[in-house]
Amino acid sequence: MAGPSAHERVKKLESRGVIRGYRATVDPAAVGLNVLAFTWVTQAPGTISADLTPAFAAIAEIEECHYIAGEADYILKIRARDMEHLGEVVRQVQTTTHVFSTETDVVFSTGFEGRPLPLVGRTSGARETGRARET
Repeated sequence: MAGPSAHERVKKLESRGVIRGYRATVDPAAVGLNVLAFTWVTQAPGTISADLTPAFAAIAEIEECHYIAGEADYILKIRARDMEHLGEVVRQVQTTTHVFSTETDVVFSTGFEGRPLPLVGRTSGARETGRARET
């Protein structure tokens, strides 16, 4: 695809909201965040209508926050310097208003993360991954 054509296509995808932005991928270990953990959060009974997302967003070490179905109500992806720092972050989560309980799983290793989304072609139903197709 020629440069001007590619640029036009990207602009259209941006205007439709398909491309929401651009960012640098930073190696967490290179910036001193050596521990990755997932914390499952259960809200206190009777408080399910309270959205805890803004409170979790105020904790810088929480990389992702997802409201989920199942036994817990939220799952948080947390990056920390070390286990002591992780403990401090988890205590912040535990003392957040309307948090009833937490359970934290520490990651030993990561097989992959940040994969490109599988895209379904609009007309053919063919899957695209954002990589060049082999011919």
